[in-house]
Amino acid sequence: MHDIRELTIGYVEAFHARDLNTVASYMSEGFELTDPEVTMLTPKHDVLQYIGDIFDAHEALRFEAKTILIDGDFSVIHFTLKLTDAVLDGVDVIRWASGKMTSMHAYLTLRRQ
Repeated sequence: MHDIRELTIGYVEAFHARDLNTVASYMSEGFELTDPEVTMLTPKHDVLQYIGDIFDAHEALRFEAKTILIDGDFSVIHFTLKLTDAVLDGVDVIRWASGKMTSMHAYLTLRRQ
């Protein structure tokens, strides 16, 4: 059995470190991403290109989990994402199966400066 809390922590650490290969290792091949910029982006390769573009576009990036909640096959991350010129508060709702993320719904709000 996979420890979804530990997997979620590993994903947060990999994203914060901009380690695209490790981020990829947490995703299933059919991974689906929904966020304010994309509606149901899939498969994994396309999602990784999207994330890689975010990493490349920002000189500074900090991904901080405030809270991680687990319920069955789901994890929820309440986070702050600091980019070069913006701070976003958000929530990721992740579905897991066999130790891999199958989907993520990301909800983000730009913090007023």
